[in-house]
This record gives sequence, C-alpha cells and structure tokens, in this order.
Amino acid sequence: MIRISKETDIPALKKLWKDCFGDEERYIDDFFAAMYREADVLAEEGETLRGASFFLPGKIYQNGAWRDIRYVYALATDARYRGRGIAGGLLRYAKGHYGAPLIAEPADAGLADGFYAPLSFVKSFYLSEYCVDVPQYSLRAAQIAQKILPADAEAYCRIRNERLLCEGYVAWPSAHVAFAVAEHEKNGGGALRISDGDGMREDALLYYLDQKTAVVTETTLSAEETVDVLFPYLPQETAQLRIYKSCAAPRGSEPEKRRLMGMSLRCGAAIKAGYLNLTLD
Repeated sequence: MIRISKETDIPALKKLWKDCFGDEERYIDDFFAAMYREADVLAEEGETLRGASFFLPGKIYQNGAWRDIRYVYALATDARYRGRGIAGGLLRYAKGHYGAPLIAEPADAGLADGFYAPLSFVKSFYLSEYCVDVPQYSLRAAQIAQKILPADAEAYCRIRNERLLCEGYVAWPSAHVAFAVAEHEKNGGGALRISDGDGMREDALLYYLDQKTAVVTETTLSAEETVDVLFPYLPQETAQLRIYKSCAAPRGSEPEKRRLMGMSLRCGAAIKAGYLNLTLD
C-alpha cells in the first residue's frame, strides 16, 4: 500500500535512507529538520516500511509561464524487497497523486536507460564541467573584493531567478535553497553575492571545498570571473576550481566534460537544455 507519510514514520524513513545511501547521520538529521513535510513523502508499506521517496516541490518555466513540479529525491527500497517494482510503483503513484511533472536525477548512468526511461522519463538536463587552475596572485580579485558579500537564501534566489531564467529553468523554494547553502557552508564554502557597484548587475556563486579543489555548484559568472571572485576565499593550498554549468546534450567531441544531470516526466514539449542546478546530492 502506498500512502502519504506521517511524522511517526521519521525514524523508519531515516533508517531506510541510511541503509540505502550510507549518508552521515548528521546530514540525514539536518535534511529532515529543514525539509521534511508529511505531504512531500510517499511510502510503500506492508508489514514494514518497504520503500519511500521525497517529492520536493519546485517550479519549471515553460512557454512563458511557471508550472509546479516535483523533484524525486532519496528514492529508496529496503534491500529485502528489491526487485518487486516498489520504486517504480512509487513514481507511478506520485505522477497521479501530485498531478505535476516529475524530475529525477539518476544516481548513476545505468539507471537513466535501465530504470527511468522504461517509466517514460526523458533526458532533459545536462551539466558541463570546467577545470581551472588557481593562480598564485590575482590583481583583479583585489580590485573587486569590496563588491563581494555573503548571500542569504532570499538574495540568492532572487539573483538566480533573474539571471538564469530560460526555457526549462527549475526554480526552488527558499527553504530548499537555504538548506543547500547551509550544506555548502558546512563544507567550507557558501553563497556569495557580487555587485557591479552601480546596481545595474548582480551575480551569485555557490561553492564548497573538496580537499585541494573548490567546487562551484552554480554561478552566473564566467569561469574567469569566478576565479577572481573566489580567490580571496580559498585556502592557500587550493590548486583548482571545478565549475559546473548547465548545457545542452553532448554532441560528438566536446572541449569540456558533459554529463546527464536530470530526467523529466510529463513536462510537455521535450526539454532539450533545461536548467536544473542546485539539486540536493
């Protein structure tokens, strides 16, 4: 039986998450504290909780208008019940229950064609990866340092929605953005707001640190501008920036790495180059 979750399910939901994905308990607890709402989780229940998934709310911009969507997150099946169609059943039920397009981010490449495609999901969102060496000195960084400030979730959402809006763009509620920003901060990074000084342009950047690499999850800046903005914030041992940008599907030989990021179900006209950055992973 598939049903909407209830607060008394939280211990079982956390255990299922831990068993399936192996995430740190700190992250799981923080996620539930910030993001859990009964209506956003569907559970498959038999003699025990056999499977569950979050279906987080968001919006997609298509044909000049906004549509509600649900983002599939932490789709999990108890190992004892795998192979019985529980995960697929949750997605089919969610399609009717929420009455909104579903967007999913396959955990690995094999799931795209092996699991989601047979359920009528189509490939819709791609990421490019740029790697840039961090210079030893940046004169430009020193010149613009006074124009850079930390960004709270409200400011980040505003800049993001203004600067990145395009066909197939996915916007997230402020609670989703606030949780993402907080997680980046816990990993040595955070969100930045960059002003041109005369109020004509604002940019945003979200990053975290991974050993000697600074990972830029999302930015409205070019790669060169990103280096200048981040330079004062990076530990001395940081050697490289890894910058992710939304892009079209790869075609033949490409100068940078491109990969599938997300798939969609019931989004109307096929999305060829939608924008899905700032998911929770």
